[in-house]
Amino acid sequence: MWYERHARREPHGVLKVLAKAGVRVLVGDPGRNYFPSGVPGLAFTTLATYTVPTSRDVEDKDSRQTRFIC
Repeated sequence: MWYERHARREPHGVLKVLAKAGVRVLVGDPGRNYFPSGVPGLAFTTLATYTVPTSRDVEDKDSRQTRFIC
């Protein structure tokens, strides 16, 4: 969801509405630079972390730390 800078804020409103309604939203965070932190009304809890293999064709390393959050 947060792969690029311009998309960083787009889902915030929807996520806030769902959270306020008591909906549990699960998100996979691939560890990109644009993950929202410190957004008022938007807090995440890490449920699990994983190290996944990546391809040098699209990444700058052989693996990436990812997490499953809600």
